[in-house]
Amino acid sequence: MANKRIPTELKIVRGTDQPCRRKKEPEYEKLTVCPDHPEYLSNYARKMWKRLAPQLFEKGLLSAAYLPALEVLCEAYGLYREAHNAIYKQGNRRRSLAAYLQGKRTGEITEYRIMKAAFQDFRLYLLEFGLSPSSKGGIDSPKPVDTKDVIERMWNKQHG
Repeated sequence: MANKRIPTELKIVRGTDQPCRRKKEPEYEKLTVCPDHPEYLSNYARKMWKRLAPQLFEKGLLSAAYLPALEVLCEAYGLYREAHNAIYKQGNRRRSLAAYLQGKRTGEITEYRIMKAAFQDFRLYLLEFGLSPSSKGGIDSPKPVDTKDVIERMWNKQHG
């Protein structure tokens, strides 16, 4: 099975882009400002949007066409967290998974199935955006720009 194709924007950020190997890709509308979260997102999804959207926008990985995928990623996280709370919180106390499962039949553990499915969706969308630890390994952080003038550096080296 062939490797999954990586978008050019992600290759550029990772530093693995080779213009001679580029294939024609559709051009999407570039965003000029980082978009606010949609109002219909859940609280946990909004928090994830506020965490991810600025970083993706800054790296140039967020375009208008990718906003629905980011919404789904954030909603999957929100659904995961809500199901997680339904399982592990009982009032103000934290309970174990064993306590949640105690006395329940397989068909009665819907929160656990929802949590597991939402986590899988979240994980897959993280991979799409290059946000998992393994996919992040290939992304180079931009190096700080030396703002000193070349002549100033030479002067400081000789007289400093």
